[in-house]
Amino acid sequence: MNAGGIGDVLTAFVKHQRKLVDYIEVWHPNEKSDSEEFASATGLDIQQIHSFKTVGGDKIGFSPEMISRARRNNTSFDIVHQHGIWLPVSLATLRFNAKQTKKVISPHGFLNENALSISSKKKKLVAALFENKNLKTADCIHACSDLERDFVRDYSLNQPIALIPNGVEQDFLEAKGNPQTFKHKHGLEGKRILFFLSRIHPSKGLALLINVLAQLKSELDNWVLVIAGIDELNHEQELKELTKRLQLGEFVKFIGPTFGQDKIDAFDAGDIFVLPTDTENFGIVITQALARKRPAICTTFAPWSDLKKYNCGWWIEKTENSFLENLRKIMKLDATELNEMGMNGYRLVLEKYLWKAATDRSVKTYEWLLSSGEKPDFIFE
Repeated sequence: MNAGGIGDVLTAFVKHQRKLVDYIEVWHPNEKSDSEEFASATGLDIQQIHSFKTVGGDKIGFSPEMISRARRNNTSFDIVHQHGIWLPVSLATLRFNAKQTKKVISPHGFLNENALSISSKKKKLVAALFENKNLKTADCIHACSDLERDFVRDYSLNQPIALIPNGVEQDFLEAKGNPQTFKHKHGLEGKRILFFLSRIHPSKGLALLINVLAQLKSELDNWVLVIAGIDELNHEQELKELTKRLQLGEFVKFIGPTFGQDKIDAFDAGDIFVLPTDTENFGIVITQALARKRPAICTTFAPWSDLKKYNCGWWIEKTENSFLENLRKIMKLDATELNEMGMNGYRLVLEKYLWKAATDRSVKTYEWLLSSGEKPDFIFE
């Protein structure tokens, strides 16, 4: 239940689902995880959260204790909803009685083509040992975008797919931001900001973006690329060296991980959000940017055609030429035009991307699986 990624999705699901179902338990293979913090964030009673001892380290997540508990309680639950795959938690899911318990799996992007290519030999071994059986015996797969739905089918999984996008909390839309506090803190007064927030990883496309900015250097004026996020694979240092080599020090600023109020202030201080990614299962940071009324630039490797459809951003190819051509035009837009696009994005989030709506869909999925009644229109067979 780590912060970010799957942990954030699980927290949001549980927070809203607990108001719609009779009873929830959360099981996770990490006895050191902060169950009290999770209980506080979701409103669950601490007794409903079970942390299991692991063998071989929490990162691997192999828990004989959890598997044994699943075997002993294999008829105790109507629904088991597994978040994430390729880990031994699937062995616990397999222990539940298929006749008594319906099983939903959220791959969270780990069936996407690029994800499958990472540590592919290990994944093939895990698939052969247990994951293929786990996936093929699921009653329903949860996909958070049309793109992920296609990848699920490409993996030869034929069961129903519930299309349930990720979202943001209403509180995130309504929170008061202070962009001037952010700009003062980071010495950005008077600057226009191109804001990036995600993992600082080679797959996020920052090297390409920095190279494009070098070609636009004479046109940047008071524009600055602000990069926020957790460093992975020492990629931040590589990008800093690239920035220095291209003499872009005054146009690129690294601010490290950003959370809570600082994150809201950062979004509000930005003029445009950018995610030049190689691969994205959903791209929840795009939703967050739109929720804060900021237009976004994203590559077609992420499922965000809505940016173009709703005129709240730019959905472009991930090539230097594409970014060069689009940024040259975008950076000339005035505040009025950007604010208009930002409001379009805000309205889009209200219409399609709130967590409450997403979790309502999840519970309707459970009800359909248990009753075999009329199929909801977001479930595809």
